[in-house]
Amino acid sequence: MFEHDEGILRNVKCDVSHCLYNDLDSNCTAENIKVGPRNAACSEDTTCETFEEA
Repeated sequence: MFEHDEGILRNVKCDVSHCLYNDLDSNCTAENIKVGPRNAACSEDTTCETFEEA
């Protein structure tokens, strides 16, 4: 499972600056993340389903 460090999911980086969970230092602050969809065949097919617009 993911390790938390002061509200940050360690080693989970995010480049989406307008996501509510991006601390603007490219760290994800969500309590957990979900990546999908299940039928993705490559990384380009995936999305962060935890994304919320800031």
